[in-house]
Amino acid sequence: MTQSSVRVPEFTTAGREVDCETIVVGGVTYYRQKVSVADTVGLTDTQLRTTPVTVHADISDDHLDAFGRLRVSQLQTMLDVQNHYGQLHQNFVSVIVAGGTLTDSPVNSSLTLAVDTTSGASVINRSRRSYYVAGQSHLVALTGNFGINAPVALVLRTSTSGTPSDARRIEQADWNIDAMGIAGKPNPSGITVDWSKTQIIMYDLQWLGVGRVRCFLDIDGKQYQIHQFLNANALTEVYMQTPHLPCSYEIANVGGTQIRKRIGYNDNDDGVFIEQLTTATSGSMSQICSAVFTEGATPVAQVKCSISNDVTGITCANNVLKHILSIRPAALFKTRTNKGMCVPLSIEIFVEGANNAHYIVIEDAVLTTPTWTAHPNVNSMMETCVGAAAAGITSVGHNRSEGYVTSGNKGGAGAENPDKSYRMQIDPANAPDVLTVAAEGMGGNSVVYAVITWEEMY
Repeated sequence: MTQSSVRVPEFTTAGREVDCETIVVGGVTYYRQKVSVADTVGLTDTQLRTTPVTVHADISDDHLDAFGRLRVSQLQTMLDVQNHYGQLHQNFVSVIVAGGTLTDSPVNSSLTLAVDTTSGASVINRSRRSYYVAGQSHLVALTGNFGINAPVALVLRTSTSGTPSDARRIEQADWNIDAMGIAGKPNPSGITVDWSKTQIIMYDLQWLGVGRVRCFLDIDGKQYQIHQFLNANALTEVYMQTPHLPCSYEIANVGGTQIRKRIGYNDNDDGVFIEQLTTATSGSMSQICSAVFTEGATPVAQVKCSISNDVTGITCANNVLKHILSIRPAALFKTRTNKGMCVPLSIEIFVEGANNAHYIVIEDAVLTTPTWTAHPNVNSMMETCVGAAAAGITSVGHNRSEGYVTSGNKGGAGAENPDKSYRMQIDPANAPDVLTVAAEGMGGNSVVYAVITWEEMY
């Protein structure tokens, strides 16, 4: 904190200018009125009690969100990934090409992405997509280490032409705010970044199709803007197709002579990332933590749907698990690649007949010859598989929940996903998440009915 004295004309007491002291905290300048005995001369008791102490703050862009609003700590978390226990499928999914490896580093709570001397070797490790809320600042924070201290570039990827393009690539020396120590280039922070050290890399997006994208480094608790991509009043179309994107860590051996590393918020079509290219035949980098926030309102569903086995009960034999219902995102939604999200809300089970039933709600069950059908709601991005004849169960995957329902009664998981943290989508390896309800009779045959209700965001 620094402190000095300044006379500010707009601050007056009884029509006279008064001295104000400036206090600078974290780059924000505050003006505080200094009231002396002389300032009180001629004031009545009432004026003395009611004369306000005026505070003025000079708020810099560093303290505003992507939409220019004062940034406060009212964030809604869309993604929170820490690697204390290695890679978990529900957080990140990797795509590895021969010669690439992804290794857990328990003592560092991180992952190591590496490629050997094989030309074309690569590792792409991506999170599930996070949902952007229109009109809200979208904030992304990623930590990692390139392992090599060499200049980098920022890239804003777009596929608006129909083909992904990385043409908007800005080398570190050309960053329009802070080149972070490149000789002869702007460096208002006074910091020289060392890319061989761990870094906190941040991006915030003002999408609405045409907004700005800002890039930051967070060093010692202060966010330093390094570059911004400005798009409004500059382009004739959206700057990228969608902001519903995954966090992404990538390494690749390019032609056996160059190692390419990326840390960003991007998929194969759109997004923003920081990239380092070095002349080498092998290399590695680290992935630590990832988080995505919406700075304001939570996502609002576009459509709410359900599916059931209607009035056709499924006969479940004693101790024989039978498929009842499954749902999954379709590969295409309205002829386009499906990048939406489904949030399961509730599951209800009803049992009739002489015997009780045991039910299981399963993530990513492997179904035997399933029959998938588009949901009858044309505005739904989901496919359904209904009935025992439509699919057997080869593997039970991961149990989300289970329970028992007595004959003639209903039950079930109820609020199956109360915090809405389970979001179904097409994962980074292009495999759709699958949610299944299965059941088995207890002591004999049970006839089972089920309903899954969900909402969709896209």
